[in-house]
Amino acid sequence: MASHNSIRAGMKIALYPLVGILYVSNLVFAASSFNPEIAVSAAGVLASFGIGAVYLGPILTILFRFLKLRPSSRYFRAIRLSLLLGIASLVGLSLAEFGQLALLMEVTTVCAVLSSIVLGGLSVPWTIVRLWSDKHW
Repeated sequence: MASHNSIRAGMKIALYPLVGILYVSNLVFAASSFNPEIAVSAAGVLASFGIGAVYLGPILTILFRFLKLRPSSRYFRAIRLSLLLGIASLVGLSLAEFGQLALLMEVTTVCAVLSSIVLGGLSVPWTIVRLWSDKHW
């Protein structure tokens, strides 16, 4: 990459949103550092949601646009399922923390991250469809 300016420029453009997401997540961590467990969970969920929205969201939006798909009841079920999984994961994280249950902590952490990424990605096309009129979509 050091010898290819075009590749280096492309990678910078691709990584700038990630740096911004991590910066905001760090601010959330610092603001909630009175409780380290809450701080890590909040920053992690925010970072995962942002990564899904920035990197997965545009891909899903383009697919929706070119395949002329509209968010259907299945799409909304996927959003609800991701949201419910995320909430259940946060509850599980709390139980794992209070009960000192390492296996439950591992499983719920993975579920929280994945559900946040999916929810972030699914929220972008849904938002765009809601903001744009039928003429544009």
